[in-house]
Amino acid sequence: MDPQFTRPFRASIVARARFIEDLLVEQANRGLIVQYVILGAGLDSFAQRRLDTPSDIVALAREAGFGAARHVSAADLTQRYFAHRTAGLRPPNNAQELLVATT
Repeated sequence: MDPQFTRPFRASIVARARFIEDLLVEQANRGLIVQYVILGAGLDSFAQRRLDTPSDIVALAREAGFGAARHVSAADLTQRYFAHRTAGLRPPNNAQELLVATT
């Protein structure tokens, strides 16, 4: 595997993991977490092959009974975790995005 080619994809994985860790710490510090479940399939590409828009996914989560749901875009993750990096490490524009849903 070419390390230079895969660099942006690895950055995307780092951003996603860091976002979830930050969210868990923030919510735990506010006393809002009793337990959490991370649902995912590793490097599954199902979400990238779907034509649903982020607003469709958020609406589906709310219809399924989640009390709150929000979309976190790849651009949001890049801005949050890579904006001030000088080494040029950035996730690709089509990096994974997140749906954060709570009951």
